[in-house]
Amino acid sequence: MEKPDTKCLLTYEAILGAGGFVVLFLFVTMFSDLPINMKTSMAVVFSLLSAGILHFTIGTCTYVVTDQRLLIINDLNSELKDSCALEDITIIKRLGFGNSLIVERNSGAPMRLFALKNRNEAEQAIVGS
Repeated sequence: MEKPDTKCLLTYEAILGAGGFVVLFLFVTMFSDLPINMKTSMAVVFSLLSAGILHFTIGTCTYVVTDQRLLIINDLNSELKDSCALEDITIIKRLGFGNSLIVERNSGAPMRLFALKNRNEAEQAIVGS
């Protein structure tokens, strides 16, 4: 059982927020005649909102490996977001950054385990079960 790592999650949020700010600021600058302070504040608000959305989609998850299944549980409402049987897992891919894993399975979309505290332990728990 593991939650996403706070430091890694904050890194994701900072990258998304900064990238979103630059893209939105350039877009608004090219296609709008608003004053510069309104363009800047609009880009800041939307980049903070995007970081908040990322925090609530990834940061509120708990990853659980049982003896039969891999589960992703939403902590806000204790609802099961995704699951798969361990025997359905075909490939476990490591992303080169951020301690994330992509678990491919026989049927359905791949499961993404973002910002793990210890990627090696999580991978061993999935493979070893």
